[in-house]
Amino acid sequence: DGKHLPDYFVQNLIRAKGKNRIILVTDAMAAAAAPIGRYTLGDLEVEVGEERVVRLPGTPYLAGSALTLDEAVSNCAHFARISLASAVKMVTVNPAKLFVEIGGVLEPDE
Repeated sequence: DGKHLPDYFVQNLIRAKGKNRIILVTDAMAAAAAPIGRYTLGDLEVEVGEERVVRLPGTPYLAGSALTLDEAVSNCAHFARISLASAVKMVTVNPAKLFVEIGGVLEPDE
């Protein structure tokens, strides 16, 4: 989301690990893509700020992310200076390969 890690870290990580060994995720919560404001999520009150960072109200403490996965893909391509296709692979092909490697089965309609 551009808030947790600086651009250079993401660039160096991809250079060191390689595009085929990175899985892109988001810790988005129910406030993902929500407008600025306060929300109660279960027993937790959170605030989505102007930068779309979710914090505990009135504190600097992160409470999750409002970053959706499509935004994560776009941000990764931009911040890491890689192609959009490479970033998409990090949320599709790479996790599927790992899933199969650890014994999972990918079947249509399953």
